[in-house]
This record gives sequence, structure tokens and C-alpha cells, in this order.
Amino acid sequence: MTPAAYKIAADDLLAAHKVDILFHALGAGVVMHDTRRIDALMVETKAGRQAVRAGIYIDCSGDGDLAAWAGAQFEVGDNAGSMLYPSMMFRINGVDPDTAGDAWRTIPALMEKAEAAGTQQISAQGLRSLRHSATLSNGG
Repeated sequence: MTPAAYKIAADDLLAAHKVDILFHALGAGVVMHDTRRIDALMVETKAGRQAVRAGIYIDCSGDGDLAAWAGAQFEVGDNAGSMLYPSMMFRINGVDPDTAGDAWRTIPALMEKAEAAGTQQISAQGLRSLRHSATLSNGG
């Protein structure tokens, strides 16, 4: 699967679940309701700075910017100087499989099919980073 095809499939999956997506916006900070809850996310777009309010925010910055701005604890790297290479692929925990529906089966199956066809490859270093990241995310 090409990155463009994955983006389209992911967009379609989110649209089918009525998720509002704001493309081409750069996060700029947060306004906190209290020490644990975000009131608004400040974003910069071509139209200028604006506040986005939501019941749930998903940090897709790739760097954990939203979580850091909100005051969440975080660590950088793996204490050995290694960082995960930039990627669209990631692992998340705490998602209800019933709510996620077929995504648990369809996305991994599509990625395995692309790997088998030779249209998508992960380098040995990337695979080690992914495995290490998965171990860390599972408390290992």
C-alpha cells in the first residue's frame, strides 16, 4: 500500500465514523480548562490563528506536542539515545476494539499484503525501532 492509498483509506475510515479532521493546520498551544482538561487547541492555518474546541483531542503532531502543552509527563527517546524514525505508522493503547471495528483486521492485513508484494518495505533499523517502541509501549 502506498502512503497516498493509506491516507485515503484512513480518511475514509474516519469520515465513516463522523470524525472531524482539520488538515493543513499547525498546532500552536493549548488553553487549559484546569490542570487535567484542555479547553481549546490553538492552531495556525492560512486563515490565521484560531481556537478549536472538542470533547476529545488526538495528538497527531508526531512529537507529542499537544500532550506536552497540556502538561502531560513525557520522555524523549529510550534512554540510550535512540529515537523512532519519522513514520505514519504507530501503535496506540487503550482503544476499545469494538469501537474501532474492522480497523484492527483490515489495516494490518493491508500492510502485510503490501510487504509481501514488495510495494512497502521496512528497513532492518526501522523494524528494530518499531519492535523496541512496541516493547516500551507495552511496559517492557
